[in-house]
Amino acid sequence: MPKDESSDFEIKKKGKNVEISNVINYDNSEHENLSFTFENLNDSDYNRNNEYYEKKSEELMAMHQAFYKQIDPIQIVLRGAILKCTHSSDNTYIKLDTLEDFGVYSHKHPVVTCTDCKKSENIFNFGLCGNSSHNPVYNKELPCPTETGKDKNGDIRHVCIPLLADEWVIGDRGDTTSIYIDKETCEIEQFQEALLTNASLLCYYGGIITIVQNPEEEIEEEIKKEEIKDEIKTGDVQIAPWLYAYKGEPDIEGKKLVENFNNDEKLLTKKRKEYGSVDWYAYEEYVLRDEYGNLILDKFGNYIYIINHNAFPQFEEKNQPCVMTFDENGGFVNEDGRYWVAVGPGILVPGYEKKKPEEQTVSADQFEYGTEIDVVLEKRSTKKMNKLKEAGIEIDDGVALGERVYIKCVVGDIKNHTYDKDGNSRFQTGLAHPASNVANDTSTGKGAYIEFIYEYEDNGIMSDYNVVGIIVYEREW
Repeated sequence: MPKDESSDFEIKKKGKNVEISNVINYDNSEHENLSFTFENLNDSDYNRNNEYYEKKSEELMAMHQAFYKQIDPIQIVLRGAILKCTHSSDNTYIKLDTLEDFGVYSHKHPVVTCTDCKKSENIFNFGLCGNSSHNPVYNKELPCPTETGKDKNGDIRHVCIPLLADEWVIGDRGDTTSIYIDKETCEIEQFQEALLTNASLLCYYGGIITIVQNPEEEIEEEIKKEEIKDEIKTGDVQIAPWLYAYKGEPDIEGKKLVENFNNDEKLLTKKRKEYGSVDWYAYEEYVLRDEYGNLILDKFGNYIYIINHNAFPQFEEKNQPCVMTFDENGGFVNEDGRYWVAVGPGILVPGYEKKKPEEQTVSADQFEYGTEIDVVLEKRSTKKMNKLKEAGIEIDDGVALGERVYIKCVVGDIKNHTYDKDGNSRFQTGLAHPASNVANDTSTGKGAYIEFIYEYEDNGIMSDYNVVGIIVYEREW
């Protein structure tokens, strides 16, 4: 909206009504007339002076202008724009592709034209068709798709098979000039109109497809993520493509500790050896789901990776940030670059295994999520490194046998399956604490102290190390 230069205020009183008008004069010689009427006023309000109503007029004008500032200007649509359909059952969003790249770009994204609307070529399905507000139109000319599925409410819906109009329809252009792209087909020059963000596309089943977001906003979000990454300091020892450690041991002088599990007795090393040759690490991946177990995707159609949902209320209650992002190496980290992990209840609460059995519920209120820990590793072998070298993969962490490194982590989940009738609660056993009412799970690697919250595909030389210490710091909030 153009910046206004001046405004002319006028007030009219008639009967029990007061009409106020404000003509806004803009610097491009345009003007806008805003008029409001206060109806059926009592004597007190009707007899207020003009200064009062002039102030009310200014407030209403400011609200009006604030509204316009929230409306995005009309833009040219680019490949990767996000679409939604009025008839999508679960608010599914999809990305728009181009049928053909004409060599016209903005922010490295090809420009989309009004004829880019072909099912299964550049517009794919929105999941299931129909919701509480909009139902598809099926008849003998437009029969329903055979395949069905359940939406998030458990209702049976037919799958979405878009039957699309020939091209997008652009809405009111306002001051936006139409833009045409020159393309060559069979040596005959043709022009295709560039698609605008206020366009809509009809599906003959009744759905109206619109453009929710252009990828420029995705670029801005990526820039923000890069800024976070720039603030994250990477360790100096790489032990997996995504995992970095720091040489030596952390300096804990003057720091408040919950516990320092720095010997075999505290780490239950002897008990752990009963499980044979086991790794110190495992993985568990969380993706955001709704109350029915359906996956919730972000506006770009990607999975949303999270920590245990029970952790969020603690962050919200203390008004603390809970950043979950991927660093430049692919590690799932917080704002300080600490890897999100799960640990046994006996790590966060030393002596947890000594609680009365009925108190070992492993419930969220027993733990402080967001607690920082440092995991101290010692190089015990070069077996994995040698195997990788034999396979033609050169990797050298620069760490000698017996030398120690440490990994900075933060707790986003509790490992329930660390129970042992003789006392444990520190490393994985596959047995759930009885009072937690959770089933046993023997699928995860037994003996693991640390469970990284993300399903990483490459372990690097992690297995050449062993845990010799877990330092648990008091949470600062």
